[in-house]
Amino acid sequence: MVSQMAAFVDDGLVNIIGGCCGTTEEFIAGYTRIVEGKKTHVPVDAPKEMILSGLEQFRAVS
Repeated sequence: MVSQMAAFVDDGLVNIIGGCCGTTEEFIAGYTRIVEGKKTHVPVDAPKEMILSGLEQFRAVS
């Protein structure tokens, strides 16, 4: 799982990673290694318009 999560971290897609019930300290240590020196995900601003898609794109401006 750590190697799969590393791809998401490298692509800047996540801010928080962790474990669940039964997660060991060794498992979390693997996450610590893959996030060192990496930047967190920076969300983009939400668009001011609603964009719908069918056969052609429709933009509804409020």
